[in-house]
Amino acid sequence: MRYYVAALLVAVCCFGESLSAQVPNRYITAQTDLPCVQQTVGLRIHLNYDVTGPKDFDTVAFKALVRYTNTLFAPICLQFEACEFLTVENYRYSSHERNDAQEQVSLYGDPNRIDVYVTVRDSATTRCGLSSLGGISKNRESYIELVNDMGCLDSTNQTLAHELGRFLGLRRTFDRELGEELVNGSNCATAGDLICDTPADPYVEDSMIDYVSPDDPCRFTFGGQDANGQYYVPHTGNVMSLYDPSCRCSFTHDQLLLMAKNFEEFRDGIW
Repeated sequence: MRYYVAALLVAVCCFGESLSAQVPNRYITAQTDLPCVQQTVGLRIHLNYDVTGPKDFDTVAFKALVRYTNTLFAPICLQFEACEFLTVENYRYSSHERNDAQEQVSLYGDPNRIDVYVTVRDSATTRCGLSSLGGISKNRESYIELVNDMGCLDSTNQTLAHELGRFLGLRRTFDRELGEELVNGSNCATAGDLICDTPADPYVEDSMIDYVSPDDPCRFTFGGQDANGQYYVPHTGNVMSLYDPSCRCSFTHDQLLLMAKNFEEFRDGIW
């Protein structure tokens, strides 16, 4: 019999007072209907120099971050391990904003591992990471980047989990590439993030809109409506959202199901 402490943690996190305005859906479910991939995957951590040389990096703290991230993937028995710490002394690749990711992957990537490039920040951006959507299906061209700044690598930060989610095929909850998702969910399988147990999310990255309460960054207060005139009620606690990192606490059932499916399909050669 399989037991998941993670499910209890999700209950505390996603139904706490700070998310009282949300309508959680399927964050707690019988875990026996989720596949168990039963694998630990190695992460190769590349520490990028900047023009002044190496930036301080705490390997112990990073391993703690990986352990925390593993609690979010525990329902599908998928775990990660920081197995190598390498240095990239060419400061050309020091920032994720210089658009050299593909070149860096071709030079330093290992198609059998998940490569994580730890970069520095060279502008006022607030992003903590970047990654290839569905990278597991094209691992020779994929990457994950994390910024070594502003708490992005703290032991309870969800950025690593967020980027691993994208690597395993999850779109962000506010994705609009395939069209706007309606609040009633009638087009959830063809628009938005293509996940039907994550509500429509009106978030627009880098916009000046106030989506949440000034007193509680996890309480959604935006009064905008969808094309049908219905009010949005997104989950600020979803790992694949970009609301305040302190709010994020879990994936949904269908997000976990899709990640497990993609991992099972493309796991050959990943170890």
